[in-house]
Amino acid sequence: MASSKLLLPSSAALFQSAPFSSSALSVDKHRHVFLPSAPLRSLALQTPTFDPASTARFYSDGQEALSVEDVVSSSDGEAANSQEEEEEEGKKEEEGSHGSASTRTPASTSDVKGTLSKYVWTRPHRELPSLSREERAAIVESLLNNRSNLLVALDKARYRLAPSDFGNLLRQLLLSRQWDKVGLVFDWMKVNKKLRAQSLSVYITLMGKAGLHFKALRAYNGLTDLDLKQNKYVGNALLKALIDAGSIEKAFTIFEELKSEGFQPDAYTYSTVIAACAKRPGAYEKAMGYVEEMSSRGLKPDEFIYSSLLHVCARSGLENEANALFEEMQTNGIKPAPYHYAPLLNMYAEKKKSEEAERVFEDFQKAGLPLNEVILNSLMKAYMSCGKIEEATRIFEEMPSLSCPPGAVTYSLMIDAYCKSGLVERAQTLFEDMKKQDSNPGNYVYAILITTYAKMGHADVVISLYKELENRKEGLSDPVLFNSVLKSFCELGLMDAVMNTLKRMNKECVSPDRATFNILICFFCKQGMLDIALHTLNDLKARKFRPNMNSYAPLIIELANTGKVEEALKLLCESREYGVHPSATLWCSVIDALCTANRLDEAFTEYKTMADSGISPLPSCLQNILILAGTNPSGANLDIVDELLGYGSMASKVLNEVKLSTILSAYAKEGFYTSMHKLLDFTKRENLNVGKDEGWDELISNLKQDGQAEILAKLEGHYSEAQLSAASSAL
Repeated sequence: MASSKLLLPSSAALFQSAPFSSSALSVDKHRHVFLPSAPLRSLALQTPTFDPASTARFYSDGQEALSVEDVVSSSDGEAANSQEEEEEEGKKEEEGSHGSASTRTPASTSDVKGTLSKYVWTRPHRELPSLSREERAAIVESLLNNRSNLLVALDKARYRLAPSDFGNLLRQLLLSRQWDKVGLVFDWMKVNKKLRAQSLSVYITLMGKAGLHFKALRAYNGLTDLDLKQNKYVGNALLKALIDAGSIEKAFTIFEELKSEGFQPDAYTYSTVIAACAKRPGAYEKAMGYVEEMSSRGLKPDEFIYSSLLHVCARSGLENEANALFEEMQTNGIKPAPYHYAPLLNMYAEKKKSEEAERVFEDFQKAGLPLNEVILNSLMKAYMSCGKIEEATRIFEEMPSLSCPPGAVTYSLMIDAYCKSGLVERAQTLFEDMKKQDSNPGNYVYAILITTYAKMGHADVVISLYKELENRKEGLSDPVLFNSVLKSFCELGLMDAVMNTLKRMNKECVSPDRATFNILICFFCKQGMLDIALHTLNDLKARKFRPNMNSYAPLIIELANTGKVEEALKLLCESREYGVHPSATLWCSVIDALCTANRLDEAFTEYKTMADSGISPLPSCLQNILILAGTNPSGANLDIVDELLGYGSMASKVLNEVKLSTILSAYAKEGFYTSMHKLLDFTKRENLNVGKDEGWDELISNLKQDGQAEILAKLEGHYSEAQLSAASSAL
């Protein structure tokens, strides 16, 4: 272990080059497969050249949402079609903010000299961009591959390219994750007034997808152009980036700030924030509040707003509200589309109501809507949630005959179901089929298989799958995948693999999140590296992440088990200051350690705090503290026994799972018969069974030798005065 510590003096060194991100990176079944996000308008939908009807057809064909690449490609296409406008913009920039000398006429002849000195070029005139699209694309490609001074190359290309070309360069740098160049190009565009709402919205969107939403927010806050800052495309992109990154409350706060600064939200904005409500407490009430706000602005709910609302109801399990909204939508003249039925199917899948899901599917078919992958996947999930794997398999096998061949999402769904059902061989077969059909398995599929094989202890298979990932051109840029791989290597105890994974995260600029730190804390504790685990916890807090139960539990338990009671108690108090509600296991581990150290007062204080919080102690914990309090010679400790038993139903419930003879034997061994009487009287009042263990006969024998007739009578169940007297006289 010494060498390992040399490799990792502090967890801060592991992430020194990776920016932090507060995105939710633990494997989320809702995010990946089980509950797809409500379909929203693409940003491209807001442009005048986009046909809303085509979007509805797009979703009805089984797609849940446009990818980032689709959004960007659509935007670039529109930019290419407006080349004349861009060249006009180039003329304006070339001429300066005051206008062209060839078009402006001085007021009088006497002003000619002053006018010329004001409007004449102070630098050599350069020709306006007159290159073909192919020539301009070649210049962009050269900038993309520039390995020398990029800023010099940008200055040379300034008058040869239109703003959309620089936006395309920025997009390609973002997609290829060349973060060092992204910052240079973005700042250059801003300084040289080449930044447009279109390129800025693409920048914000892609930074959000990369988990770097804080950089997108920083870029937005740094804007000095008020028109650009209040542009609806830019504002919508910012809100979507924050929501995709899991910063829901931050998105809501920014939304209110935008409105106060003059931002005019449209239907796309509201469909975005309403869909985000599904990820927070009080989702339905919050969403309906936004609906009322829409009405006050003269906006009526459309098919996308209803889709978001149904998604909120599905995630919240509100059947009545969902069905009422579905009927209201039809009453308002909106014909249900496939993406309106999908949330209902997902809701019943989560509630394990396959019969209700079948009813929704029948209604879908009666409506004459074409089958698509999303609908069939939702029905399959309902069967899977009820353990009907073979029913789901039947639909999967019939999909080709239904003119709806299974795609990557369906394969992922089936592989996940097979792994959870222990049918790993069938999952592996589907995985191999995906590769044979050139259907590239997504990161989620790899995460499922890596996690499954790690639990089975198949380290060789895990390593093999990881090498496959490394060799893919897509890379491992998904933080959820990195966390799955990291956790699997930690469970297998592969220190070198853990270190290499962390280095790979740095290389690909994937930000560690709270889940990453929690995985490492647990791993270091299991390896006995408590000092590094503590450093990792401090690093987590230094990066402004809020620690949770998984951040503290491994450390507190390991400190308690190794006799470091003071440190364990300190961390337990700190966790409560952070708003963490310790579990019974965590709290009892500290109380047990305090009992072992004979620190009764502190153990009793923690017990009371735990009980007052409504947390029932573990049977072993109550047993330990009762023994310590009842066998201590101090008379005050008998009062503690009374208080421990005074928790009534809680103590009764816990003691019912304890062999009380163990506690009584400890009392008898030390000769503390008063404590025995208190405990036996409590068992009588609560009608508890004392129970017998291996030391029962020895206990009875010792009590007879010491002449404890009254206790013997209580133990034998003779609670009447006559029986007690008879038992005493017999001795």
